[in-house]
Amino acid sequence: MSDKPEALRLAESLLLCWGDSRLDEAAAELRRLHAANIDCVNHFNAIKAERDELLKALDDIAAYYPNSWASDTARAAIAKASA
Repeated sequence: MSDKPEALRLAESLLLCWGDSRLDEAAAELRRLHAANIDCVNHFNAIKAERDELLKALDDIAAYYPNSWASDTARAAIAKASA
């Protein structure tokens, strides 16, 4: 079993077909879409990490000011982001 993603395996399979330019284009598009997907996943993970840092900061605010509007606002934001 290959560790290669399915899109890249399919692109390679298309290139093994008899020199049809449409298949070459399809293989190139599969490789492009795979790269775009990897880029999207990396961006998603970065945004998720930033969100987690912000949620931690809000939790710290709520703990530091337990009976204030800041605490209520922070806890509401945490609840909304966690839903």
